[in-house]
Parts: sequence; C-alpha cells; structure tokens
Amino acid sequence: MRLVDDTAGIVVAGLTHALLLYGLCAIRYNLLEPGCYHHYVVFTLYFMATVSHLRAMLTDPGRIGRRNHKFFMLFVLYTFALCLYSAAMMVRLVIICPPLRRNGHRLPIEEVLTTERELALCQPWSPLRILANTFLGVEAMLFGMFTAIMLVDQLVQLLTDATTIESMKKIESEHRHSGLHGLRRICGPLSPLWLVPCQPRLPASDYGDVAVLV
Repeated sequence: MRLVDDTAGIVVAGLTHALLLYGLCAIRYNLLEPGCYHHYVVFTLYFMATVSHLRAMLTDPGRIGRRNHKFFMLFVLYTFALCLYSAAMMVRLVIICPPLRRNGHRLPIEEVLTTERELALCQPWSPLRILANTFLGVEAMLFGMFTAIMLVDQLVQLLTDATTIESMKKIESEHRHSGLHGLRRICGPLSPLWLVPCQPRLPASDYGDVAVLV
C-alpha cells in the first residue's frame, strides 16, 4: 500500500464516505422500524461499498489500474444498490404509513396502526426529519444516476474490451477480447468471490503496472 500527495482526492474520498455514512444513518433511523431485517441488508450494502472504495483507493492511489479495477467496480455496484434500496424504503414507508386523516380531521395514530413497530415509524415527522429525508432522496437520486451510468459504461468497456472513444472511432485491435474475458482479467476465474472486495487470483503477468482505459 502506498499513499500519494493528492489533497483533492483525499477531500473527495472523505466526502464520499461521509455521504455513505449519512445515507446509512438516515435510512436506519428515519425509514426503518426497530428490529426489522432491512437493517442488516442496508448495513451490508454500506459495508461492502465502503470496503470496496477503501481497497480501490489504497491499492493503487490516484488511478484506476488493473490491480484495483475490481474494487472500483464493486464500489460502484454496491453504492448503486444502496441508492436503490433507500428509494425502495421510501416507497415502503408510504405504503406502511396510511393517511391519518378522515373527512379532513386528523385521526389518532393508534386507530390506524396496530403494531408498536409501525407506531414508532409513522409518528408525525419533525421538520428535521423531513429535511433529512429530503436530502436522502436527493442524494439517492443523484448518486444512483451517477453510479448507474458508471456501472453501465464500465461493463460495456470490459465486455467489448474497448473504450468509449475507441468504439466511437471504430478502432479495431488484433489483441482485443470480448465477452467475459474482460471481467476475468480483473476479477479472476468466475466464482462468488467476484462480489467480494478481496484480491482476485490473477496470473503474475496481470499484476503489472498496466492501466485500464476508463
């Protein structure tokens, strides 16, 4: 592991992890009732995204090369999944918490909800909770769109073994491989370990200082 003197990169990395941590806390404390299994799913996605980003950042600082490309891909994948999950939890909250008014009159929450979990989740929102959930929604939308674009772009480049510029210019190469070869080149042999931020088993020649085209 080595570090580089990149102040901007360190600031961006810190902001990224701060946003991920905020998303975790906002989802767990504002969108989920105590004791539900969704807490474990959200924490798992957060943990995998954070570890993947740290490994990508520390394996080859300042660049995306073959040695850390897998970690970068996993970071994008798990961040996108976390954004989708937060959006799903917002929809779930709307479904769980029914309208608390009838004929223009506010009903006691105890008449509408039956379980203690629902009562804890659907209490009237404070201005701070409204602001926190609004920011979470904006963050999930922007982060989700960005990571979706990055994920599709990276997968297309790996599956076609060509950069976007090469594809636009229709540049051909005799040594180009398509299909899963590009994924095996950065993730190793096909296995469940593709989804785990651990060092892939690659031939010694693949650990050279060769940058992938991103």
